[in-house]
Amino acid sequence: MNLPRYATYDAIDMCKAYPYNPVTGQCVSANLAHTRIVVNATDGKNPLSQVSIRAVQACAPKKLLASLPSHATGVAGLASSGLALPAQIAASHNVAKKFMLCLPRRGDGVAVFGGGPLFLLPQSGTNGELTSTLAYTPLKSRKDNPMYYILVQGVAMDHAQVALPAYALANGGAVFCTRVPFTLLRPDVYRPVADAFAKALGRDDARAPAVSSFELCYKSSMLGNTRLGYAVPSIVLMLEGGKNWTVSAGNSMVDVNDKTACLAFVEMKGVKAGDGNAPAVLIGGFQMENNLVQFDLEKGQLGCKCTAHPHNPFSGKTATDDLTRTTLSANATDGKNPLYPVSFSAVTTCAPSSLLANLPAGAVGVAGLTSSKLALPAQVSRTQKVAKKFLLCLPRSGLREGPGVAIFGGGPLFTLVSVSPPSGGPDLTLSLTYTSLITKRHNPAYYLPVKSIAVGKSKLQLPGDALTTGGVVFSTRVPYTTLRPDVYRPLLDALDKASGWSAFRVPAVAPFELCYNTSFLPNTRIGHLAPDIDFVLQDGQNYTFGSLDSMIDLDNFRTSCFALVQMKPGKGGYAGAPAVEIGGFQMEDNVLQFDLEKMQLDRSRCKCTPHPHNPFSGKTETGDLTRTTLSANATDGMNPLHPVSFSAVTSCAPDSLLANLPAGTVGVAALASSRLALPAQVARAQLVASKFLLCLPRRETEGVAIFGDSPFFTAPSGPVDLTSSLTYTSLHTKLNSPAHYISAKAIAVGKALVLLPVDALATGGVVFSTRAPYTALRPDVYRPVVDAFDKASGWNDLKVPAVPPFELCYDARRLPNTIIGRLAPDIDLMLGDGKNYSFGSFESMVEVQQPRGSCFAFVEMNVDKGGYGAAPIMEIGGFQMENNLLQFDLEKMLLGFAKADDEDRFRCKCTAHPHNPFSGETATDDLTRTTLSANATDGKNPLYPVSFSAVASCAPEFLLAKLPAGAAGVAGLARAKLALQAQVARTQKVANKFALCLPSGGQGVAIFGGGPLLLLPPGRPDVTAGLAGETPLRRNPDFPGYFISAKGIAVNQEQVPLSSQGPLVVGLSTRIPYTVLRPDVYTPFVKAFDKATAERKRAPAVAPFELCYDSQELGSTRLGYAVPQVDLMLEGGSNWTVFGGNSMVQVNDNTACFGFLKMKEDKGGRYGSAPAPAVVIGGFQMENNLLVFDEDKAQLGFSGLLFGRQTTCSNFNFTMAA
Repeated sequence: MNLPRYATYDAIDMCKAYPYNPVTGQCVSANLAHTRIVVNATDGKNPLSQVSIRAVQACAPKKLLASLPSHATGVAGLASSGLALPAQIAASHNVAKKFMLCLPRRGDGVAVFGGGPLFLLPQSGTNGELTSTLAYTPLKSRKDNPMYYILVQGVAMDHAQVALPAYALANGGAVFCTRVPFTLLRPDVYRPVADAFAKALGRDDARAPAVSSFELCYKSSMLGNTRLGYAVPSIVLMLEGGKNWTVSAGNSMVDVNDKTACLAFVEMKGVKAGDGNAPAVLIGGFQMENNLVQFDLEKGQLGCKCTAHPHNPFSGKTATDDLTRTTLSANATDGKNPLYPVSFSAVTTCAPSSLLANLPAGAVGVAGLTSSKLALPAQVSRTQKVAKKFLLCLPRSGLREGPGVAIFGGGPLFTLVSVSPPSGGPDLTLSLTYTSLITKRHNPAYYLPVKSIAVGKSKLQLPGDALTTGGVVFSTRVPYTTLRPDVYRPLLDALDKASGWSAFRVPAVAPFELCYNTSFLPNTRIGHLAPDIDFVLQDGQNYTFGSLDSMIDLDNFRTSCFALVQMKPGKGGYAGAPAVEIGGFQMEDNVLQFDLEKMQLDRSRCKCTPHPHNPFSGKTETGDLTRTTLSANATDGMNPLHPVSFSAVTSCAPDSLLANLPAGTVGVAALASSRLALPAQVARAQLVASKFLLCLPRRETEGVAIFGDSPFFTAPSGPVDLTSSLTYTSLHTKLNSPAHYISAKAIAVGKALVLLPVDALATGGVVFSTRAPYTALRPDVYRPVVDAFDKASGWNDLKVPAVPPFELCYDARRLPNTIIGRLAPDIDLMLGDGKNYSFGSFESMVEVQQPRGSCFAFVEMNVDKGGYGAAPIMEIGGFQMENNLLQFDLEKMLLGFAKADDEDRFRCKCTAHPHNPFSGETATDDLTRTTLSANATDGKNPLYPVSFSAVASCAPEFLLAKLPAGAAGVAGLARAKLALQAQVARTQKVANKFALCLPSGGQGVAIFGGGPLLLLPPGRPDVTAGLAGETPLRRNPDFPGYFISAKGIAVNQEQVPLSSQGPLVVGLSTRIPYTVLRPDVYTPFVKAFDKATAERKRAPAVAPFELCYDSQELGSTRLGYAVPQVDLMLEGGSNWTVFGGNSMVQVNDNTACFGFLKMKEDKGGRYGSAPAPAVVIGGFQMENNLLVFDEDKAQLGFSGLLFGRQTTCSNFNFTMAA
C-alpha cells in the first residue's frame, strides 16, 4: 500500500509527516493539516451521492506531486495506521473498519471503504453479492509497521511444493504493496521459486533473453494458451488456515513486447537471504489486478477473489472475463413432475459471443457443477436454502435422446415404469449406493478414491502409482471415458483377453480402438456379455461399468466398440492429468447424487435389485423393489392407541422364501441402518426421530419395538419411563455393512481380563444381530473366552456332554443359583468409552432338555477359510438381547441399554455408583425415581416451591454418614444427562445452565436455568449481567466434569515459566476443598509466589499447605490479605484472578497459608483413571465468586471475587417473597 511515513513531535508540539510519491520514489518532510476529501457513497452498484470527509493529511510541495497520474491531487495511504484513509473514514463516518480494493488491468478500479457490497454490471437482482464469495485468511500486523501481512506456509508450483530454506517464509512474512509494480521475492525465496517454475514449465526450447528485471522470459508464441492465460504452472501461496492465493498465468506472466512474455516475479534487491527485517514476499500491484481483495481490520482477515475464465466444453475454448449477476430460472419438483418455475439471482461469468458457438440449440450458457462456491449447486443451495447436493441423470444418446434430469437439493426421483398405462416407480434415491467423494487442492472436480481396477473380477496390473497420480475424476465435458496411456493400455489389453472376442475383431472406429462385429457378440438382457470393469474403491465397494456403460453400438448396430478413449497429452504432457476421466457416456442412465455436505457420491442404475433373506431358513433370493402399505399401532409408551398406515418400499419375495416364518408372519422387517430399513422409512414417513426401541421377550410372547422418540413403561413398574435410565454408548456402522456396531477394548470374565491375541479386538467390532439365535464369537476370541469361563466358574466336576451348538454344558441340578439365574461369572464387554455391556447368567446360560443341563450360550463363529477379514469379533444374538431394553438412536448414533432382573423381568434397571464427597466412599446401587423440591426465584427472593420427578440413585445408610446436618443426599452437577441441572432443564423447560455461588460461611445459592442474581444490600445490580469474564467450556472424554483451557498462569502479573508446552487443561471440582496443581505446574507456581512474597514474614508450614505466613504481618485490603494476585490466563482472553480472599487460608489466629496443593498422581502420571489436568480448581477458590455454567453455549462465566462489589454469596435474601 502507499504508506505515510511515521509522524514525530517537535519541541513546540508541531506534528511532522513525510509524504511520499510512489511514482517517483521521492519523500519530503512536511506538516500535518486538516483538509476535506470528497468521495461517493455507494450501494455497491452505483455511486449515489457525494460525501465530504474532514481528514488529516500531510502538506506536500508541488514538486512532490510531479509524475502523478493526471487529475490526481495526492496519494491516499491505505495502511493500518490511525491516520491512514480507512481508519479516518471509519472513525468519522461510523462505518466498519475495512475496505475493499479491486485494481484494474486497465481503466478505472474500485475502492469501497466500510466493506461491500459489490455488484458487477449488468445489475440483475439484489440477493447476494461478490463479497459473499470471498475466501478469508488471517491478516497480520507488525509492531511499528502498519503494512498488511499474511502468513505464507509454503509455495507450490501447480501441486508440487517448492523446497525452501528452513524458516524462509517465517522470517519476514508476505506483505501487500501497491507501491511496487511486480511481486518481489527475497533472494532465498526467489531462487527456489524461479528454478521450480522453469523446471515445472519445462520449456527451455522457448526461452528468450531476460528483459530488464525479469529473468525468466519466453517466446510467447511457443507457450500455448489455456483458459487461464499462457500454459504455464500456477504459483500457489499456501496461506494460514488452509486457504491458497493462486497466481495463474493472467497474473504471473507479463507481455513485455509482442513476442516475449516474462515471469512477473522479481528478485528483491539490497537485502540478504533470510533477513527477517525484509518480507519474504512483497505482493505487487500486477499480481493484485483483477483480484477482489477485502482488508478487514476489525476481524483481522483478508478476503480475496479472482478473475473468471468461462469455458466451452464443446469447442474446448476458454476466455477471460468478469463475474456478473444474472437471473436464472428452473422448475421446482416433487421428484415426479415439474411444479412451477423458480427464479433466483446467481453469480455468473460474462462470455464473448465467440465462446458461445457450438453450444446445443437453445443453450445460452454452461452450468458449472463442481464443488466450488460459485458452481451452480452451491449457489442454488445458498439462495434456495436447500441441501448442498444435486442429483444428475443423463439420458442415453442415440436411441432415446431426450432431456435428462438435474435436481438441486437432492431427491426424490421417481421415473415411469413401463406398464400400461405408465405409472410411477419407487423413489430411486432410496436405493442409492454410497461412497466417498474427494476433491483435490486447486481442483474443484469430483474424484473417486480408487485403489485398483479389475476386469472380469481379475485385478489389473498397473504401474505402482498409476492411480494415486492424478486419480479418477468425473467429467461431463468429455463424451467418453478417457484414460491416461499408462492405464489405458493395460485396461484395453485385459478387456480384449477377458472378452475372448479376438475372432470377431473389426477395424477400429475413431476414437475407439477395440471394435467387434455386433452380430457375433453374446448378449444378455442388459447388453452385450462383456466383462465388467470394476473400479475398486478405498471403502471396499466397486464402481462398476457393465456392458451398458463400456460398449457402444455404431454403424446401425453392425459394430460394437469398447467406449474407452486414450487421453491426449496437454501442453505439459500428462503432468497433473487424472488417471481416468469418467465421461458422459458412462454416466448415462445412472442416477448420480453428489452430496457436497457429506462429500459422498450416491449411485444407482435407475433400478435396484434387492436380495430378501429368511433368517429362519437361511435362504436368500433375488427380487424387485416395490411399494406396499404397512400398518402399526401408535403408542404413548404404555398402551397401543390406534393403527397408523404408511407406504413403504419393500422387496418382493417368492412364496418359497416365506416358508418357516412364524405363523401369521408375512415378511421380515430389516432394522439395520440402511435407508430402506424399517426405522429409516418410518422416520421419513411419520416425521419421527430416526431411532427405535427394541425389547425381545424370553418366552414365546410378544415383544416390543417402538419407532421414534417414545417413552417406555412396563407393568408392574408403574409410571417410570424406562428409557430415562438407559446407559448410552457410541454406535457405529461399517463401510460395507449397515449393521449396528459397538466398540470393545477388552473382555472380562468374572472381573478378570481375558488374555486375547494382540489386536484381536482392534478389527471387526461387536455387532448386534437378531438373525443369530445365540451370540457367536470369532475363533480367536471364542477359545480364550470359553477357557476363561470354564476356569472362573469352577464347575469342571459338574460337566456333562456337549449339546450342539454349545461346547460347555453342566448338570443343571447341581449348579448353584441366585435370584437372577445361575451363579455364573459375569461376562463384561469393556467398551471404548469406559462403560461395560455385561452378560449376567440370565444371558450367558441356556437350559437344555437332553440331558437336563445348562450350557454356556456362546457359540463359535463360522469364518471363511480366507481368514477373519471383516468378520466381527462378536455377533450378539437374539438370546442375549432377550429381556434387555435396547434403544438404537440413529441420529446421534448411540446405543442405549439396560438390564432386567429376575424379580421384575421388565424393570430394565441401571446400576449407579453413588459417592459421598465428604467421606470419599462410593457404593453400588440402583437408579430410581424420586420427587425433589426447590424454590422458584426472581433472583431476589425465593417465590414458591416447585416439585418435580427426578432420576436418583438409591444409597445405603452408611454412605449418608458425614453429610452435613439436614442433607438427605448429594446433587451431581457434572456434564451428564442425569445430573441435576440437566434434569431440571428437561422437566422445567428452562435453559440448560446454572449459576453457582458458594459461600465462605452460611448459605450459598444455586439457580438452575441461569440468573438473574441480586445480592444484598438492596440496590445492587444483577451479578449475572456484569460478569468479569467468560471462557469456553471444554470436554474431557475421561470425565463428565467441567474443563476450561488456560494459556498460562501469572503471579503478581508476571507469567510463570512452565515446562509443559501448549494450553493448560483446567478442571473445576467442588469435591476437593482447595485447588490442586499437577507437580510440573505446582513447583514453578509455588516458587513464583514464594519469590513474590520474599519480604513477607514466614510461619511454620501447616499441613497440607507448604507456604505459610504470619497473618498479622500480611496486611489487608477489601479483597483479602494483601498478597500478590494469581491469574489464570484463559482461552478467549479473560483472566480468572485469585486475590487474597481466595488464595490465603486462615489456619489459626496467627497463620495464613497459600491455599494451593500439589496434585497426587499415580505412578503413570494420571489423576484417577485419566491423564492429569494441569489444574483442578477446588471449592475454596470458588467461594464468593459467582460461576455460571452455560451448557447450551458451552461457556463458563465468572464474576470474580464478590468482595470487590461489597457483597458475598451469603447475601442472598432467603426470605420468601409475599
